[in-house]
Amino acid sequence: LMRDENIYFGQVNRLFPVPSGNVHGIAYPQPGARFDVIAIDKAFFEEVKRQKNCPRFEINEVFSCNEVLRNYIKYYKDECKKPTRDEKYKVEPLALLITAEIIDLARDTMRTKDARNSTVYQQGLRSVAAYINEHFMDDLSIETLSAIAGLSPSYFTRTFRKMYDCSPSVYIAMVRISNAKMMLEDTLLPVKEIAEKCG
Repeated sequence: LMRDENIYFGQVNRLFPVPSGNVHGIAYPQPGARFDVIAIDKAFFEEVKRQKNCPRFEINEVFSCNEVLRNYIKYYKDECKKPTRDEKYKVEPLALLITAEIIDLARDTMRTKDARNSTVYQQGLRSVAAYINEHFMDDLSIETLSAIAGLSPSYFTRTFRKMYDCSPSVYIAMVRISNAKMMLEDTLLPVKEIAEKCG
């Protein structure tokens, strides 16, 4: 997935929020990959936040879905598939429950993170992810990447794993494989040359 020129690899039961007006899309289309897009009206979202006494709260972090939210989404989708759906007593209340649960999950995630690290260090890690996406074909060492983030190699590895749910080397491999798949589909280059171009 792509958001604000950053690449995120979708994972099962993870939510990737996109604040209103931010550029986003699919970075590397994958046949067979499936995900749900939940679009929440801004005014509706702001009203739910107001009701939950958190009007200034912004959701920017990737966070985990729980079973409660998965069930609400399933019931919502089932209700919307019906030829005559009950907007007032089923669809609207489920939309409210989904929105409220998303806010609660995001707030819980934000509370568990160190506020000091959630701004400067995340910006450095996003710079590293952008660098990897541009230089995936190069030899990328932990030392080089940690220097870009302005962190020690060991701390960089730990914080990168927390933010992206994988080690830097796994992230690099995913970017390389995604680019190789695109080249295999879109070019007539030999496999060996594609492998070399993808690092």
